Parts: sequence; structure tokens; C-alpha cells
Amino acid sequence: MEDPTKFDIRDYLEGKALNDQSIREACISEDELVKVLRMTKRHVVKLRQRGKLPASVYYRRKWWFPRVEIAKFLETRTSAEEPSEQNEQNHL
Repeated sequence: MEDPTKFDIRDYLEGKALNDQSIREACISEDELVKVLRMTKRHVVKLRQRGKLPASVYYRRKWWFPRVEIAKFLETRTSAEEPSEQNEQNHL
């Protein structure tokens, strides 16, 4: 059984993940997230061992993300924050 406290970045990217809070809890900025998405499993394991990445970040399998997918992910993440501001203006 998988550890529910662990967080797979691929799930987040595919929209299956917990939510933004899980990334905040893992102390990952957008820049760090992009770097991690482009790494191999071996890189991630090394960084975790050196304490550079939180233990909650892990890889299920070896995979790469093309820049387009990363850009799309960051776009959806920022556009998700904007509508809340627009909704507040509509209520006024």
C-alpha cells in the first residue's frame, strides 16, 4: 500500500494529485518543480539523500516531461488563481 503522505509530482501534473497544499507542504517552488520534473529517478534519489529535496517527493517510475507539458501545468496553476480575484470583483 502506498504511503498517503508521499506525493507524486506526475499525479499533480495530471490533475490527480492532492492539491496546491501538498506542494506547499513539500516546500517546492515552481522553479524547483520544473527542475524536478526534468530529472531522472536517479537524480531525485541523490538529491533526497543529500537533503536537497523533501522526502515527500518521489518517483514511481523513470519518466521525463517535455517543456510544453511543464508550461501547460504552470499556466493552469496560475490561471487557477486568477478567477478567484475576478469572482471577488463580480460580487462588489
